[in-house]
Amino acid sequence: MFLFPLFYVIREFHRFLHRGKAHPGWVISFLCRTFNEHFATLAGDPFKSSTLVEASDTDDSNTTDSDGELFSRLSVILNESESSDDDDDDEDDDDDLDSIKDSHTEVSSDNEPYEDELIFENEIGLNETTLTASFQGGDATNDFSIGLDNATGHMLLPDAAPQNPGNNGNPHTEPGGDPLPVTPAAEQAADSSETAGNPLTDDLSSKLQAAFDGMLGGNSIGSFEEMAKKERVVVTLSKLLELFGGGCESAGCERRKEVHHKVQGGVLIVTWNCGGGHGGVWESSDVLVQKERGQKLYVNTVMLAASILLSGNNFSKTSLWSRCLNLGFISSSTFDRIQKLYAIPAVQSFWSDMKTVVHEVMTNEKVVLSGDGRNDSPGFSAQYCVYSLMEAVTKVIVDIEVKDKRETGGTSTVMEVAALKCLLERLVETMSIAELTTDASASVIAMVKKLKDKYPALSALKHSLDIWHKSCKLTKALTEASKVKHCDDVAQWIEPIRNHFWHCCQACDEDVDNLKSMWLGVVHHVVGEHEWADGQCSHGPLTASEDGKTYLAKGSKSAEAVKKVVFDDRWLNSLIHYVTFRHTSDLENFNSMMTKYAPKRNAFEYLVFVARVTLAAIDHNMDVFRPHATTRDGSFKYARKYSKRTKKWHAEPVKVPKEYKYWPFLLAQILRRRHGDNKSVRRVVQRPSFHPKNLAPTIAMKQPTETAELVKFRLARYGLKENKSPDV
Repeated sequence: MFLFPLFYVIREFHRFLHRGKAHPGWVISFLCRTFNEHFATLAGDPFKSSTLVEASDTDDSNTTDSDGELFSRLSVILNESESSDDDDDDEDDDDDLDSIKDSHTEVSSDNEPYEDELIFENEIGLNETTLTASFQGGDATNDFSIGLDNATGHMLLPDAAPQNPGNNGNPHTEPGGDPLPVTPAAEQAADSSETAGNPLTDDLSSKLQAAFDGMLGGNSIGSFEEMAKKERVVVTLSKLLELFGGGCESAGCERRKEVHHKVQGGVLIVTWNCGGGHGGVWESSDVLVQKERGQKLYVNTVMLAASILLSGNNFSKTSLWSRCLNLGFISSSTFDRIQKLYAIPAVQSFWSDMKTVVHEVMTNEKVVLSGDGRNDSPGFSAQYCVYSLMEAVTKVIVDIEVKDKRETGGTSTVMEVAALKCLLERLVETMSIAELTTDASASVIAMVKKLKDKYPALSALKHSLDIWHKSCKLTKALTEASKVKHCDDVAQWIEPIRNHFWHCCQACDEDVDNLKSMWLGVVHHVVGEHEWADGQCSHGPLTASEDGKTYLAKGSKSAEAVKKVVFDDRWLNSLIHYVTFRHTSDLENFNSMMTKYAPKRNAFEYLVFVARVTLAAIDHNMDVFRPHATTRDGSFKYARKYSKRTKKWHAEPVKVPKEYKYWPFLLAQILRRRHGDNKSVRRVVQRPSFHPKNLAPTIAMKQPTETAELVKFRLARYGLKENKSPDV
């Protein structure tokens, strides 16, 4: 039975050689493609045939091979890594075993760049061992043991027991924040969510809202909260000093006052006296506490430092703003001391209490979590990675984990998987996790499989993947197909096919067979067949925009290109991860809001960075249940937004403005901590045991060179003398 296939291959190979393009790479590509097409036909697949190969014979000889190359790369595009908008460190991958890493990935799974010209169909993929290898690549040692695997957990929960360190695979970076495609099904779901609520969801949200509001109380901070809530204004100094002019205010004293003033820690202190021995002091701030030797600590000084951190600003910009306004302000050393000794511990304590509340409310719930990682800087220079887990129904941030590059042996590409591993190991004892949705990362899939085998509580965990990233890969593959000669008419079907994929995932009733059946029907629809032997379209009457499209000719090159995308083996095998129709768009919005507290263009010390991303989680949770804003007649408010991807306008609901009700409480906690601290603020604070500097002094993973030595090297290099300008 193999004589005819052999004859067929020899005949086609002879034709191929006579085209004058007998490069070995193209020969291998042609042979593999021919075998695949022919044996698919023998297996009885009605949509796999040699039409694509035969069609190339009718093309010009100088373009045939480039078309074949583009066709052969369609399946690669469907399963290749999908980069995020900021290109942080790594790329997404779709399948757990048949994964492909791009050549631009920082650390390749097999330490070699990936050559996609020779990859086609389903012939080359990474094996399971490669996917689960830990910290492998370049000069890094294999199976590097991560120290202090639960560092963030220790800082936010100092009494928590350490988790066992483990091995992790290659991570991926955060995805972009582009809007989701607007499909009719998605619009209908959004409209229904605005007009009707789920009783179970509403009950859980009400419990969480009540629990969060209950955190903002306590008799022990009442007086401090009153201090924090007092109104403050900006006053011109000369106008204020006018109030202290004139004669002495003491009875019977007509002498003229001498007025002096100074600004200390952002507080104006005015003193006056007269020749009769009368005098007084006025301060522009309440006194928080008076220490020994008469030292006064002012409320406004602490408030200035604390408000910079709580509002997500940074000292350098705020100080520059005050300088431009000629406004008295605190020094950088004062800000650093208050932030380190009082503000950060107060934020940590509040976040610890909030997590406890969330876990208690969800104790008896089957929790569905969405996870995503975010690096602290764009490009391949990330030092920190923060991984967030959001409850998919209430949109509450359940927990976060921050990984430093030094905790993963100096390899930034593995921080995301290491952070997610810490989170799952920390939550497995406190929550019942039914489903986890992440980006399509092969290393994440492999790590989750290991944890499911390790922890019985996670054995039934369902791992879903983000549908938005999958649809982006589909769009990319169809776009590449439309660039092939005589296939430009595929372009008009890219958006409908993408929307069809969304609809299939949403309407499949969590059945992968239903999903595949609905998905494969699109190859009939694009050629004008709405009924076929074993099925029919379910779209009903076509809309005006859909009816106006030109159907592809059945058996044409364009139709075959669409079939190649739709019937890709790895694409079909990965659909099991999309039957629950999950996406991480709400988590992407949270990551976008996180840049308010931790901008990617600013560098922060480890403890400060953790506190800032923690504040982002607190901000999100405290205002996640805000209602939609309404007009005077009671209808919902909407704002129009423009999508650069779809080139269309769409309406988005507007929520009421944030109230930041937790600010007075946190400020009061910071004031209370400063009031009760009898030690010197200049004291040396011991570095905590979980700090990454205990692993390595810098992200270079080695001791830095002394500055004096670097100066000598620079002067010697440019032939400069020490008393000359160093500008070179």
